[in-house]
Amino acid sequence: MLSIIIPVYNKALYLPSLIEKIISYKDSIFEFIIVNDGSTDESFELLSKINTSDSDKIKVINTENGGVSSARNIGIENVSKKSEMIGFWDPDDDLYLDKLYDCYEVYLKELSCSQLVIFSTINSLGVKNQASFIGRKYLNDEFKELYQKNIIHQCWNKIYKTKLIVENNILFELNLDMGEDLKFNMNYLKYVEKVFFSYNILYKYYVFNNDSLTSSYNDKSFEQFKSGIGGINDFVHSRGISFDDINNRYIYSLNDRIRNLKKSKLKLTDQIKIFKRDFSFVNSLVHKMIPSKMSYKYKFFYFLIKFNLSNTYFFINYNFTR
Repeated sequence: MLSIIIPVYNKALYLPSLIEKIISYKDSIFEFIIVNDGSTDESFELLSKINTSDSDKIKVINTENGGVSSARNIGIENVSKKSEMIGFWDPDDDLYLDKLYDCYEVYLKELSCSQLVIFSTINSLGVKNQASFIGRKYLNDEFKELYQKNIIHQCWNKIYKTKLIVENNILFELNLDMGEDLKFNMNYLKYVEKVFFSYNILYKYYVFNNDSLTSSYNDKSFEQFKSGIGGINDFVHSRGISFDDINNRYIYSLNDRIRNLKKSKLKLTDQIKIFKRDFSFVNSLVHKMIPSKMSYKYKFFYFLIKFNLSNTYFFINYNFTR
């Protein structure tokens, strides 16, 4: 059985379509666990119409608002004892259940040899996210590509072994406003030797969700980005994986910080003060960066960091980022 965990918070607009899809598979190899995370719109009413007594494959759990990580954890804690695999589905995206159904036996067989299945995705702009390889591979050999292509970061493009999650008590951290999927995956990957990658596109991600955390100011964004890179550093060192240019990613963190600061209501002088603090940290690591592995654009930013030109860095990015 494949347990699909669906966290819901104020997603009434998307629920009629989602409910229709899951009801059509209520007697299949899927188990759907919908966690209503204290929604204040009509989500509760819509979910209450699902006749869960008609099928033991659909569970609706109502809880007080605790955030997406809390909702996913509640889903994990309520999977059936028959569950062999776990997947995640955000209700404002599309999970192609028909294709996933067709892949079920293959994925189940692969998880007897591998510990993780990663499938391909596409976003609402038509951009695919796929690795350059297919089939069963050693994680250590492919980790760098999976990270650089932003494939390892999400939880909704993967099928996990239920037994591995349950026995090792792997849950989402509750104190993160961003990067919670990556942290969960890194905790899971500690127990992974082999990964099976499928070219099948099973998930469509919508990139213009207005309620996304990325569309609002997050004062912890840089610290959480920094923590994420630190976690990757620890992982690759423990595995003996060559990833010598990982510290180049701190340039992305600075650019993301400026993008995030622009969404705040802080005075410009306060924004600059915050940025200079973060810039100073990245400047202390500039000797660990490898400019030869950067694009021309990021080489330019690298030299601004190297020569401690924080004001120039800030205003160039501030005026040309959205």
